[in-house]
Amino acid sequence: MLRERQTAVGHEALNETDELECRTPDRAQGKQSVAKTLVPIDANGAHERRHFVYVPFVAAVIIAGPARRPPVKHCESPHIPFRTVTHLPYIDNLCKFMQYINWNGPSRTVAGAAKREGMMKQIDRAIGAMLGHLIGGMAAGPYNEWEREQILWDIGERRGLMTFDHPDPSGHSDTFPEGRPTPSADQAAVLAQSLIACGGVNQEHLYYALRELVHEHKSPLWIGRAVGAGSTTRNRLRPYTWGQSQGCTNHEATPSNGSLMRATPLAIWCAKQRWRDCNHAVYDASYVTHRHPLALQCSIAYVQYLREILSGLDPVAAFKSAEGIIREYAKESPVATMFGEPYKNPPTPGLDVPSGAALLTLQIAVHTAMTARNFREGITHVVSLGGDTDAYGAVTGALLGAHFGVEEIPKEWLGVAKGLDVMTSLATELYTLAAARSRTVA
Repeated sequence: MLRERQTAVGHEALNETDELECRTPDRAQGKQSVAKTLVPIDANGAHERRHFVYVPFVAAVIIAGPARRPPVKHCESPHIPFRTVTHLPYIDNLCKFMQYINWNGPSRTVAGAAKREGMMKQIDRAIGAMLGHLIGGMAAGPYNEWEREQILWDIGERRGLMTFDHPDPSGHSDTFPEGRPTPSADQAAVLAQSLIACGGVNQEHLYYALRELVHEHKSPLWIGRAVGAGSTTRNRLRPYTWGQSQGCTNHEATPSNGSLMRATPLAIWCAKQRWRDCNHAVYDASYVTHRHPLALQCSIAYVQYLREILSGLDPVAAFKSAEGIIREYAKESPVATMFGEPYKNPPTPGLDVPSGAALLTLQIAVHTAMTARNFREGITHVVSLGGDTDAYGAVTGALLGAHFGVEEIPKEWLGVAKGLDVMTSLATELYTLAAARSRTVA
C-alpha cells in the first residue's frame, strides 16, 4: 500500500517502503525539484512510529509523525556575529574583529568533531577538498590585493565575510560577478581534467590544457573569461609548444605560488600511492609552470599534508604524520623549518613578499587549518590578513573542506558559486579512478 505526502528538506532519514514526494529548493532557478522516496508502512496501513487513538463513539485517527522543518534560509547558516562591530569607528571595528577571531593555537574542542571525523567517508573528504578549494577562493577573491585595514573595515561594515560583485583588477572587464571562479579554481579543474584524461601526470597534455585556459581564457567552470593568472604562469605558458617551453631558462626570481594553488587534485589522485611516488607526480605537475626549488617543495609539502587529512586525520595529527616525510624530502630548506608548530608563529603577510609567495601561502594555510574552528572562521581569517587572498583562500579552503566536509561550508556561499557541479564531478571521478588504480596495483 503506497501513500504520498510532501516532506521538507532536512527530515531525518526514513526507511524505504512507502512512496513520498520530496521537494528541494533550486536556488538558481527559484523552483523546486521533485524526488520520490519511500517510507515503511505496517499491516494496518500506518507509517512507522505513527499510532491510532480511538475516541468513544467517534473513531478518529490521529497520525503523529516527525515534526516538519521549514526550508533552511541562507542567513540561518552559522557565521561570525559581526553585529557588535557595525557602525563603530575604524579602530573599534579593527579591535573588536581581531578579538573575536582570537587565534590561540589549535582548537579541537568543537563538540562532535571526533565523531564527525570518524563517520566521514574518504570520498566525502575528496569532494570537500575540491569544493573547499573553489569556495574558499571565491569568498576571498573580492579582497585580493586590498590593504589589510580596508579589508577589516569592509568585513565589519558587511557584518561578516560576504560574496559580492567586485571590480576586475586586470581591467579586462568592468566587474567580476558574485560567485566567479578564481584562477586557482580554474587551474585546479584543468589539472584534475588532465589527470583523469591521461591516467596520471602528463606534462605535455597539462601544458596545452593550462595554455588554453591562461592565454585563450577558456574556463572549465563557467562561461565567462578566465583571467588573473600570475606572471610566472603566464610567462611559462607563452611558447606555443611544450618543447619550446622546455628550452626556456629555469631562472625565477622568487618562488611564486601558482603551482601550489592548483595542487589540490594531486592529493586526491595520490591518496593511495607511496609518498615518494606522490612526490614525483607533484614535482612533474608543478614543473610545467614553476621550476624554482622552493616552489616545488611547497607544492609537495601541501599535497602530503592534505593527503593525511584526506585519510581521516584531523589537521594537527595530519601535521605530525606528514612532518617526517616533508623534513626528509625538504632537508634544511625553509619548508622543513616552517614545519615546526606553525600555529605558535602565525604569519603576517603584506602586499610585498620578497621571499616568494609559495612559502607564505603554505604557512598561512597550514596555520589556519590547525587553528580554525569551522570553515567560515578559517576563510575569514585568511582574508583578514590581506595580500594574495584568493590563493590563500583556495589552498586553505581545500584543507578545511577535507577536514570539516561540505556540510560545514556556508550554504549562502555554495548557493552563488559557479562551477559547483563541475568540481563535484571531478572530485568524484578523481577519487574513483585513484581507488581503482590502487586496487589494481595491489
